Amino acid sequence: MFTRTLAILLLLIPATGAFAKPWVDASVFSMNEAQLKNVFPDLMKVNTPRIAPRGLRSQWRLEGIQVAGHTFETILYAKNGGLQRIEHVWSATGAPCLARAVYEDVVADLNAELGPFQASDTNPGEPNDQRSAVWVPEGTDLIAYLHEANMRCTVRLVNKPHIAPDASEL
Repeated sequence: MFTRTLAILLLLIPATGAFAKPWVDASVFSMNEAQLKNVFPDLMKVNTPRIAPRGLRSQWRLEGIQVAGHTFETILYAKNGGLQRIEHVWSATGAPCLARAVYEDVVADLNAELGPFQASDTNPGEPNDQRSAVWVPEGTDLIAYLHEANMRCTVRLVNKPHIAPDASEL
């Protein structure tokens, strides 16, 4: 237990409550609110919950998280009392949209830290530029998304438990 907790704490910068890395050990995803507050001292309740895929609701947030030199808002989503998803979001409105440069910085930083991404998807030339890249660190999925459309630019970095497909589902 002590080793697991220490490993989790080593992924964080305790003085600021900010992530040292934009992913956590998979064991964090089984934690309840009290346990999360021990790991993330700066954890705050959200005022207005957001809905994520699969009916997850935002419960908590962290401010000022740095990913590849850019400041991201961090939202933690829960279901049935346990953490299920962490999203780091950088967004901007207006022109010029800098999301592509931020996305490329994030991907380059993660490639340097984790090795080349394991999968990617792009649709360049489409009116709405969307890209994604996937890594699988610490038993989790880490997915970077770029979305540029109608003067709204977003880079989203999602961390969630890795679930290997069941052979019967293939």
